[in-house]
Amino acid sequence: MDRQHYRWALFIIVFLLASVYFFVFSESGLLERIALDREKNSIAASIEALKSENNNLQRLLKKYRNGEYSDGEIADSGYVRSGSSVLYFRDGGKMNIVRKPEKKQEDLPVPLPYLRILWISLSALIIAGLVAFIRRKYSENV
Repeated sequence: MDRQHYRWALFIIVFLLASVYFFVFSESGLLERIALDREKNSIAASIEALKSENNNLQRLLKKYRNGEYSDGEIADSGYVRSGSSVLYFRDGGKMNIVRKPEKKQEDLPVPLPYLRILWISLSALIIAGLVAFIRRKYSENV
């Protein structure tokens, strides 16, 4: 192969590596779109949960406005009916509950910016290796 063929091979490989970067790893690439779609679905689910909670609260408010209270709600508000017993706990009945923070589940084991850096580094190594190979082959032929 002459030097012109090596240049075309190098051009095609650089073009392919850059295309993969732009279509997969860039800020408008496939991986970013997938992450944004998951975030959109999560936000939509949160909105639906909030709408459901709002509907329940609206129903409860309407019930309270009509004067409909259950015995548990009356007791929770601090009122005691005549003839009822009241129990008092000195420590307030508090329990120490330790909750672990919820981890956000991601499909990618490495964050996307690190994958971008890794891809650019890998591409640079491939191109440098190919250029070194071409120079060695060209110097052997000359």
